[in-house]
Amino acid sequence: MKSKFIVAPKAIILNQDKVLLLKRSDFDDDGGSWEFTGGSIDQGESPIEALVREVNEETGISDLVINHLLYVTMTDRDIIIVAYVCSSETTKITLSEEHSEYVWVAKPDLVKYLPTHIMSDLIDSNFIK
Repeated sequence: MKSKFIVAPKAIILNQDKVLLLKRSDFDDDGGSWEFTGGSIDQGESPIEALVREVNEETGISDLVINHLLYVTMTDRDIIIVAYVCSSETTKITLSEEHSEYVWVAKPDLVKYLPTHIMSDLIDSNFIK
């Protein structure tokens, strides 16, 4: 039997040297954990189209600028994460029901919010020195 993978583009959104993190709602999978915005690709969408749509749905950001691909990694749940460094001038976020809080965090403080495996990807890709 062939394995199926989900591809999930994620946006590492910068605004004035701070990174946007969203906290998953308690009723959701991994509730209470912090993450970058993003999600799965719908049928017929490109990863970039999905990223723009997911960012808008989850945050209300409509001025997303995708700067470059940062890394691609696979989770232990057969999800391929495609992480892009992005920017936005928007600072006031309108959360969807998937998330309960947001915070803009300086790069050195990301370690206080994100799990070790995400921090490793950020360090390995030289996003954090």
